[in-house]
Amino acid sequence: MRTQHQKLTRKCDIRGNIFMWAFKGVMDQNPSPFGHILLDQSFSPSCIMHPDTYLNKVLIGSEQGPMQLWNISTKKKIFEFKGWDSPITCCVFSPDIAIIVEP
Repeated sequence: MRTQHQKLTRKCDIRGNIFMWAFKGVMDQNPSPFGHILLDQSFSPSCIMHPDTYLNKVLIGSEQGPMQLWNISTKKKIFEFKGWDSPITCCVFSPDIAIIVEP
């Protein structure tokens, strides 16, 4: 069972699957992912971040400009920010807990 304090590692394959591993302290020899989310084929991820105050949520930026907010527990997309007409290369969490900045 995962707790709020466990860290997550994420990896994306060429088909748009983002796999997630839970770990705490030393990892097992052969850890298995606890789940994955599947991105749309038209969405090429360029960066990912977990805002500190968003429990079980990640923001994923794309090469196309939109950004998606996902719940990694339910594996469902919550919202898609239609974005900008340029790639998102980095996502940074703002000290204001309600703002996400794309520098």
